[in-house]
Amino acid sequence: MKTLLLFLLALTTASAGDYYFPPIDSDDWVATPISELGWSPPKVNELITFLDTTNSKGFIILVDGKIVIEEYFNDHDKDKFWYWASAGKTLTAAMIGIAQQEGMLDINDPTSDYLGDGWTSMELEKEREIKIKHNLTMSTGLNYKGVDSDCMTPECLTFLNEAGTHWYYHNAPYRLLLDVLDSAYDKRINQVTSQLIGNKIGMGGLWIDYVRWGKTRDMARFGSFIAAGGKWGDDFQLDPEYYNDMINTSQEMNLSYGYLWWLNGKDKYKLPGFDLVLNGPLTPTAPMDMYAALGKNDQKIYIVPSMNMVVVRVGDDAGDSNFAVSSYDTKLWEKISALFTTTSIEYLPEIPLISPNPASDQIVLNTDEAFDVIRIYDLQGNLVKESEFTHVLNISDLSSGKYNLVLENGGKTVEEESFIVVR
Repeated sequence: MKTLLLFLLALTTASAGDYYFPPIDSDDWVATPISELGWSPPKVNELITFLDTTNSKGFIILVDGKIVIEEYFNDHDKDKFWYWASAGKTLTAAMIGIAQQEGMLDINDPTSDYLGDGWTSMELEKEREIKIKHNLTMSTGLNYKGVDSDCMTPECLTFLNEAGTHWYYHNAPYRLLLDVLDSAYDKRINQVTSQLIGNKIGMGGLWIDYVRWGKTRDMARFGSFIAAGGKWGDDFQLDPEYYNDMINTSQEMNLSYGYLWWLNGKDKYKLPGFDLVLNGPLTPTAPMDMYAALGKNDQKIYIVPSMNMVVVRVGDDAGDSNFAVSSYDTKLWEKISALFTTTSIEYLPEIPLISPNPASDQIVLNTDEAFDVIRIYDLQGNLVKESEFTHVLNISDLSSGKYNLVLENGGKTVEEESFIVVR
C-alpha cells in the first residue's frame, strides 16, 4: 500500500480581515519573526543553505501577508530585477479578468475580435472558433509539432485540433493575450499592466519581449494579491467568479491547470513538452491546496490558502532545466515543510508510487511494501534496467523519455507505474 504523506501545518491561518497589505507607495513591509510561528531555526538555516546551493537569487515567504523569510544570494538584492519567465503567465490571467470586469473584453469572445482576422494561417471559420478562454487554458488547438513554441507569426500558427479539445503547453497562444490587452485598451502592455494592477498594489516591473521582469518583492506583492482572494485592501478586488475559475481546473484534458495557473492536489496532470497524462498530484511534498505560477529555470510563486502563505523563488536553473514544473518543486517543498512545528497533522491524499515525476537522476518509491525486483521497460516493451528492490533508485543512466516501472514478487507483477526522465 502506498504511504500517506504527513504534512505538518502550523496554526497560522488568519481571517481575511487580518490579512496585511504593505503600502503601495513605499518599500515598508511588516515582518513576522519565525519565533512567533514556532518554526524551527535549524530547519530555516537548512532551507537557506539549500537555496544558496541551488542557484537561487531571491526568496521570500509571506504568512498573512507579512514577511517571515527574505533572503538574497549570488550578488542579487531586493532592488535588482529578474525575469518571471512563465510565472508571468498568471499576471496576464489576472489582467484578463480585470479587463473583463471593466467591460473591455469577454473571455468567450473570439481572439480574432482583438487580433484581427488572419492572425493564424487557418481558415477564418476555424480561426474564429478560438476564444480568449482557449488562450487562457492552453487549449487553442494550434499546431505545436515541429514549430518554434514562441513564434507568433501566422506561418507558425496552423490547425492541429479543434479548439477546446486538446491541452498542450504552447507559449505563442498565451503571449498573444498580451496583444489582446494592448488592443482592448489601445495602449502598450506596460501601460496596461500599471493601470490594471501595478499601481493598485504597488507592483513595479516591466514587460520586455513578452517576458515580465521585476524585483522579488514585486512577485511577492502579486502573490499576496492572489493569496488574499484576488483583492488588495478594501478598494480593489478581482471578480470573485473569475478568480475562482482561474485557480481551479479549467478544462478536462489537464486537471492540474487553471487559467495559466498550475494546481496541486489533482489526480492527474500533463507537463510542458509532453502530450502524456500522468497520475498523482504535481508536487506530492506540498500542501494539496497549493496552486502556483511556474516559470522556466525555476521561477516560482506558490500560494497555499490553508496557511495564508506565499512563497517566491527566483534565480538560475536549479538543475532540472524544465519549462515550468520540475522536480525542484518537490525538493524545495521538502525543505519548506520541515520548517513547521508539529501543532497540527493532516493526512493528505495518497501520493504516487513514484516521485518526483518527471525525474532526472533518481526516483523514490513511496511504498511500505518490500519487493523482490524492480524492472523498467521502455515504451516498446524492452527491459532497460533491472535492480533489487530499493526505495531510492538511480536512473541517471536512462535517456529522456517515458518508461514503465514494474515491481515484482515471486515472478508476478504487484505494482506498475509510468514515469518520465528529463535530461
